[in-house]
Amino acid sequence: MDEIRKIPIDKIHLPKREAREFVTEEGLNELADSIDRLGLLNPITVKPDGDGYEIIAGVRRYLACQRLGWDEIPAIVRDLDDLNKLVAMVHENIKREELSEVDQAYLIHELREKGGLTYAEIAKIWGKSETTVRDLHKLVDCDPEILDALRAGHIKKMHALEIMKHPDRERRMWFLQYTIERGASPATLRVMIRDDLGQYEQIKEVIPVQKLTDAKPHLREIKGRCAFCDKMVLVDTLMVIHLCQECYNAFMNARREGVWQAIVGEQEGNE
Repeated sequence: MDEIRKIPIDKIHLPKREAREFVTEEGLNELADSIDRLGLLNPITVKPDGDGYEIIAGVRRYLACQRLGWDEIPAIVRDLDDLNKLVAMVHENIKREELSEVDQAYLIHELREKGGLTYAEIAKIWGKSETTVRDLHKLVDCDPEILDALRAGHIKKMHALEIMKHPDRERRMWFLQYTIERGASPATLRVMIRDDLGQYEQIKEVIPVQKLTDAKPHLREIKGRCAFCDKMVLVDTLMVIHLCQECYNAFMNARREGVWQAIVGEQEGNE
């Protein structure tokens, strides 16, 4: 059983690489208020480092206690090497659900690069599937703006991964803004990006371009395919709707049977 001891707070320093990078002022104030009322329910975890101690888990708790003016803080002391320190960070923070998906992505990256662990080994540590771990690791390659939106809760992980499938940064920023403002689902993004890249392929057949950036002058407007009539129209004019599974299935069945096409033809004939 781990021994808990009280350590002078000025003997403790932040880790060289914190597992949870995104700490909000509001969240820190709320935690400090909770600790002030109830006390520190869970001690922090540290490792010996020179004349002091380095935090392994509990940075937010440490900062909150520091903010409250505490002289000492309850801590569990563990003597760990760098790899085991990273693994301990994962266990402690995931157990307390203190890691965002972006933070998890960078921890996975460190376990891969510095620890030499495989995705299967990391998945076992994480308690998640290997596919989930691989998807999380892809987030480290996202544009900073996409990571900021993910941290802020404006988009989900699958939105980020779909947007990053587009090879052009300028287009990715457009799709990011569209997702935040219009609430596009990952499936909608997948279709829109596919259609956008499809335009590029069509232009390649007519104009000798070598890469997407060469085609930009001919791709000034982003178009998408209407699920109702199959026409390619400006994406800004497409409407995003949310359907339950039952209504979506009914819509797709009717579309396959040509019912929607008949309605569209009738509408066009009346115009």
